[in-house]
Amino acid sequence: MNPMDFEEFLWAMGYDPGLVASISNKNQSSESIDPVINDAIADAFRRYVAVGDMPEAVKEYSSTGNYMRAHAKLKDIVEVLKRDAGRYSSGTDRMKIVRCLESIPNQLAKRNKKFRYSDIEKVNGHGSR
Repeated sequence: MNPMDFEEFLWAMGYDPGLVASISNKNQSSESIDPVINDAIADAFRRYVAVGDMPEAVKEYSSTGNYMRAHAKLKDIVEVLKRDAGRYSSGTDRMKIVRCLESIPNQLAKRNKKFRYSDIEKVNGHGSR
C-alpha cells in the first residue's frame, strides 16, 4: 500500500476528478483559482495534512469524518510495522528499527526534516553507536 498524494486524497474525499484536474492544471500554469474554490481546496489540504496520506486512514476519514478514528488507523499501521520489525529482524537490529519508527514524528516536526539516526541515539541516551 502506497501513500496517497493530495490529488488522490481529493478523489477519495469525493471531489470531482474533472475539478481536481482543472485545479491542478491552473496551479501548474500559475493561473488564478476562484477564491471560493481556493478556500475549499486549502481546507481540504489542511484535512489531508491532519489525516495523513495512508489509504486506510483516508478511507476511515472519508467514511466517518472523524480525525480520531483516522489517527487510530495510522497507529495500527505503525504497530504492524513494529511487529514486522520483530518478525524479520533480531536483537539490536529490532530495537533500532523500532526506535527509528518511533522517532519519525519528532524528526518530521523539526525545522530541518532530514532524518538523522544519531538523533535517535541521543534521545535514547546511548550516545554513540
